[in-house]
Amino acid sequence: MKNDPYGLFLRSGGDELLLSNLDLDTKCWAIDFGGFRGEWTARILNRYQVKCLVIEPVPAYAKSISDRFKDRSDVRVMPILFGKSEGTQVLYLAEDATGFFAQGSPVIVEQLPISRLMDSINQETVGAASINIEGGEYQLLEMLLESNEISRFKTLLIQFHKTDCYSPERYLRLQLGLAESHNLTWDYPFIWQRWDKKQ
Repeated sequence: MKNDPYGLFLRSGGDELLLSNLDLDTKCWAIDFGGFRGEWTARILNRYQVKCLVIEPVPAYAKSISDRFKDRSDVRVMPILFGKSEGTQVLYLAEDATGFFAQGSPVIVEQLPISRLMDSINQETVGAASINIEGGEYQLLEMLLESNEISRFKTLLIQFHKTDCYSPERYLRLQLGLAESHNLTWDYPFIWQRWDKKQ
């Protein structure tokens, strides 16, 4: 039988694993990093009473998400790429695979320091974050670990990607870093992982 780890993930509950048993209420945030069309956010809103923040740096995608949730006061869309500094970056359009490593037309996006994101939600807790940003997860998580802002996240749902020869090494370092503050609840390597904050 052909090795099909993504098929195994889907047969194990797939989308349901990304939604179930989350500790979410109106006092915390759910953050969708790499919102694209806002699907995860829509499903979270259908199940939980929570404030949602969608991070989507591609202007056209961000506008589409804003239009989708225009009647929802509990959804906020930020058309920003969060990184180490303020400026602009180039992403490459490829629908839901858009990112630094995609093959597609370039688009210039605005970048702000990750501290701006954390400041924007004040001292509130992030109940859950979905991180599916096509290779950008490495820098994002490294920044959150370095600043210790990772401790504000109750649950992290992370899709890791193999983008270059450094991905496996960075992946292993992040596993060790995340394990300091969170427990690995379930793991489909380089598909999706769930990390829950230690009690």
